Amino acid sequence: MRRSIPRTALVVFSAFFACSAFGEEMKIGVFDFGRITQETNEGQRIQKKLKDFQDHKQAELAAKEKELKDLQDQLAAQALALSPEKRSEMEKDVQKKQNDLQILREGAQREWQIEFNEAQDGFLQKVRDVVEALGREDKFTLILERDYTVYRNDSVEITPRVIERFNKMYPEASSPASASKGGAPKGSASKPPAPDKPPAPPKEDKPPKPPPKEEKPQPPRTP
Repeated sequence: MRRSIPRTALVVFSAFFACSAFGEEMKIGVFDFGRITQETNEGQRIQKKLKDFQDHKQAELAAKEKELKDLQDQLAAQALALSPEKRSEMEKDVQKKQNDLQILREGAQREWQIEFNEAQDGFLQKVRDVVEALGREDKFTLILERDYTVYRNDSVEITPRVIERFNKMYPEASSPASASKGGAPKGSASKPPAPDKPPAPPKEDKPPKPPPKEEKPQPPRTP
């Protein structure tokens, strides 16, 4: 924030002096990026896509976690009745499933980050294109995102115009019918610039406790 204020002030002053030099009236607009992501249909489509991906990965992790727990429960219940060879084999299976689950968690994190980065970069570029087009057509001197301002009068608010222009520039993306063709279920999700955190990996299961040692029968004492 400390760095953004001087930079924003420098941009505003530069625009002001440039307008003054050419005798032009200064026209400034401010938009809310958070509202763009939440209120444009393209932003909502991206949110649904990310949530669908997140839910799918969480379901995969939950299924593998259940497999591991079932095997652990089976080993704990049958430990005393199993032969040493069979017990050792089941313990190795438990260890393998734990390793597989950890690999799946890490892979899900990486895939989520890739999906999020691609969605965010694409959406940011579209917002830039929309703002630039609006600025050129309406002859704005300067358009800022509200997070880079300290105070602004309501007269410079152009968020509704940006949202309207966004949906006009990207009609296919903003059409509810075209979004439903992809098969994504309806519902709310996180916004691209600040989405839900990547699916939290389930807690690692502790390795099963070894079965209690069998007590050896003691020889009877002689009187």
